[in-house]
Amino acid sequence: MSTANALERFKEFILTVRIYVPWKHRAGKYVKAGGKFPQASQEFLIPGNMTLDKLRDRIGCPEDFQDMNTDISENPLQPISIRSGDVYKSAMFYIGNVFYIDTRHSDNIDYSEVVKKWAVRKKINLHRTEIMEKTCVNSLVARLGYPYLYVHQGCCEHLIVITDAR
Repeated sequence: MSTANALERFKEFILTVRIYVPWKHRAGKYVKAGGKFPQASQEFLIPGNMTLDKLRDRIGCPEDFQDMNTDISENPLQPISIRSGDVYKSAMFYIGNVFYIDTRHSDNIDYSEVVKKWAVRKKINLHRTEIMEKTCVNSLVARLGYPYLYVHQGCCEHLIVITDAR
């Protein structure tokens, strides 16, 4: 038996995923953060059998590291004790017309609900929601080079692009 025949076709692969700098919202307009064109902030190689919650945990965003102490006037150099990412743990991916929601914590918010309500009013069919921690990357229906969405912190939106599969 040759080595080529021993590999299971479409079972084992590595994806390259690129995460972009988030978009900022101002007065109903989108303002690109950081420059004229979307800029990649991170790139990962991930195995196909990895779940989406593991990808979500790898994504680093400055918004997750904001200090939640409200008044530091008496001791401005105190170390950060509570980060916003520790308090606001909700997140969502939108990939291939499916919302993937992080449900690991009981108080997480389903960010897709408000979008689905809007879609009903506009007569757009956006009804499918899956659980992030139960979805493996190899089960996604996605296109290479196509922009998808990652949302966290309520309104911090990152484009994500799967750039390669091997």
